Amino acid sequence: MIPTNEFEENKRAVQRLFDGVNARDFNALDTFFHTEYVNHNAFPGQTPGATGARIAVHDLLDGLPDISFTIEDVVAEGDKVVVRLTIRGTHKGNFRGVAPTGKSVVIDALEVFRMSGGKAIEGWMQWDMMGLMQQLGVLPASV
Repeated sequence: MIPTNEFEENKRAVQRLFDGVNARDFNALDTFFHTEYVNHNAFPGQTPGATGARIAVHDLLDGLPDISFTIEDVVAEGDKVVVRLTIRGTHKGNFRGVAPTGKSVVIDALEVFRMSGGKAIEGWMQWDMMGLMQQLGVLPASV
């Protein structure tokens, strides 16, 4: 059984990660992600570890330079931390092959991190990419 204080520390680590990214303090990525971190929902070509996480964040910033992450809920149990996020940004750059539209977007996301020693060693991310593409006008709005 993992002690309650470790649950709380893991939740604080997730908060520091997103606070750091929002402040564009990319050292927060190196602090949070283990060097062997595996993202089970990585972007195509994304490498493992903190380096891959840094590449993914910079890819997001290329398309949505004002991106911000709001933690709505965070739950820790065992070695897992689950975070529900609202992501906001303005599509001002190329993102996943979509030319800039200038549109503001809001994305719902869930992320699960498996933690060890205060660092993420695995992650599973589910973002509403269909909703994002609809907001960008790439896909028709749902009926």
